[in-house]
Amino acid sequence: MKRFINFIRDIVYDLNYFLFTLIIIALVAFILQNRITYIFTRDYASIYNNTPKTTTNVKSESIYASDSMPEIDITVVLPDGSDIISKASILTQSGVIDDQEKFLNVINTYNLQDKVLSGEFIIKKGTTLEEVINQITNNALTEVKGE
Repeated sequence: MKRFINFIRDIVYDLNYFLFTLIIIALVAFILQNRITYIFTRDYASIYNNTPKTTTNVKSESIYASDSMPEIDITVVLPDGSDIISKASILTQSGVIDDQEKFLNVINTYNLQDKVLSGEFIIKKGTTLEEVINQITNNALTEVKGE
């Protein structure tokens, strides 16, 4: 009988060690998952006041004649949580808009800073500034202008 009690006691102790180990592993996995998610969802550019650098005075020549220019779709990703200056810089760097200052002036004039959406946009090369603003603000510029 004493042997059986020792056997049961050993099983209970082993089961406690096993459960304790599983709890520790689950806790470590939970902490790591949360930290990794936190690291990858932060917008470090806005934290450290880094704005993406834009290139200036770059001359580009088209390989197509102006009348035979193919329609090119530009895919632009505007990150969630980024400010309007960062979004304007991304649009300029991707070639969607030519003048970042003109874009910011229109956005500020019509008070559309909070209406600029985040996400992925497909914009045709050569789209006018007004059409670009309407596309990334869900036609807020047209509504504000009353057209």
